[in-house]
Amino acid sequence: MIDTNVLIYDVVEDSKLHSVARDLLDNLKRWLIPTITVYDFKDQNFDVEETKELLEQYIRSPKCKVIPDNGDQSFRIVRRFIPFKSNV
Repeated sequence: MIDTNVLIYDVVEDSKLHSVARDLLDNLKRWLIPTITVYDFKDQNFDVEETKELLEQYIRSPKCKVIPDNGDQSFRIVRRFIPFKSNV
């Protein structure tokens, strides 16, 4: 799955990890992009129109498959950082 940072590093050309992100995206056959990554990317400090254009480019790529979050991904993330304790 593609993390938000990969997209950010791909966009920010003066980033130290720009070429790494670019190579990763170029060499992957499929980009699995969770909806949380889309949400996180839109919250970056890019211009609104630029963000829209960039997200459309990623999402329209034949390599891209956006993975919807029906709550399972969010729950797994929360469980990783906050131990679940049952009240039962």
